[in-house]
Amino acid sequence: MSDYMDMLAAYGVTEARPGGKQMTEKLLSSYPLKEGMKVLEIGSGLGDTAALLSKYKTDVIALDSHKKMIKKAKSRFESIENIQWLCEDLHYANLKPKQFQAIFSESVLAFTNLNQSLPLLFEWLDSSGKLFALEPIYLGGLSNEALKQYKSFYGFNHMLTEKEWNQYFSNHKFKLEDIIHSEDANIGSFETSSFPDLIIDDGLDQEYVELMEKHVKFTEDYLGYFDFAYFILKK
Repeated sequence: MSDYMDMLAAYGVTEARPGGKQMTEKLLSSYPLKEGMKVLEIGSGLGDTAALLSKYKTDVIALDSHKKMIKKAKSRFESIENIQWLCEDLHYANLKPKQFQAIFSESVLAFTNLNQSLPLLFEWLDSSGKLFALEPIYLGGLSNEALKQYKSFYGFNHMLTEKEWNQYFSNHKFKLEDIIHSEDANIGSFETSSFPDLIIDDGLDQEYVELMEKHVKFTEDYLGYFDFAYFILKK
């Protein structure tokens, strides 16, 4: 677990994903869920996307490995009965094959070992299921050292170009159905539409204040080198 993730949990950042709620709503306007669908969200964080998915009267499993994030998410959305919260590592989650009609991953796969996570997601989808993956896109232009520093701060395992993402998906048997880019949702590159709500810890540790300041500076300095896109994939 990276220090960055601990900082997000301490601040209770409700929309840490690129594009925020606006990008998720753009995806769902094109690919609405059907009542009764079994849906998995991996890396569910503070629970905002899981709550949005639950409005379609689906059965949602929200999975995150960070105990504090799951605790805060449960507290925020305890009145929603059709969400099951699981605090488990994606790579070792005890889920059944062909269990889900839809799996959502919003800025999560880049933090995982793709050669482990993608086969699991493929296995958990039923034959007509879809994977919806919102991920950062590297546009190029950074030195190897600068890119290494960026990945290290955030804890990314991968920082891929769009072509490289597509190759990984193809290598693990997924078929690309569609891509929604940031410009398709009228969202500026690697930005969110508004500052997210925060569920801040009492007595916030100074370490996390300093990490947030560094995160803001990284965002400003590296903005032009990254974008994001929603990949829609099927078996």
